[in-house]
Amino acid sequence: MSNDPMKWHFTSEVVPSKGPKGAVWWYAKYPDLPGCTAEAPSLAEALQVLDTSRRAYISYLLDSNLPVPKPTAVQPAAVTASVMAPPKAMRWDSMIMTGLMSVTR
Repeated sequence: MSNDPMKWHFTSEVVPSKGPKGAVWWYAKYPDLPGCTAEAPSLAEALQVLDTSRRAYISYLLDSNLPVPKPTAVQPAAVTASVMAPPKAMRWDSMIMTGLMSVTR
């Protein structure tokens, strides 16, 4: 693992949620980074906002001389898929686990 926390790979949990007017929205969080969450109308946007939130969260901890939690090891799942997150061609390795999509960046 790199010494730079910005390069660490944290596992995301992503679940669909009920948004405005009953539309499906996506709720994403990093369990290892308490309070680091995002919600958006598309999966790609939720992941992009979550990544921005992760960077801001880690920057705050580093600027405040606080420890950055280390990522928890991910257990492989039986089903895997890749999701492309526009507008940047970021590759997200995804694992589907009991109705919960776990994404590692």
